[in-house]
Amino acid sequence: DSSYQLIVRVYNGTNATVNSWTAGILFYEPAQISNSWNPNLTEVQSGFYEATDIGWNGRLEPGQSTTFGIQGNHDGSFIRPYCSQP
Repeated sequence: DSSYQLIVRVYNGTNATVNSWTAGILFYEPAQISNSWNPNLTEVQSGFYEATDIGWNGRLEPGQSTTFGIQGNHDGSFIRPYCSQP
């Protein structure tokens, strides 16, 4: 199977409420994204994407989390994406 599904959990580990979040995701070529849900997804550079909240899922109280997902295709040599906080 040459498809994948990525579920990312964004967790507020601080002592303060956050009102928005951004996660950086590096996809190694030739992985392709075909669908995403619950983030705004923007390709910043070739293979590097920023996922940001879509408003209703941006506010996180301390200890709360939200998730988003991405689906896509690859050529069979899929390397797991790397996630970070930019």
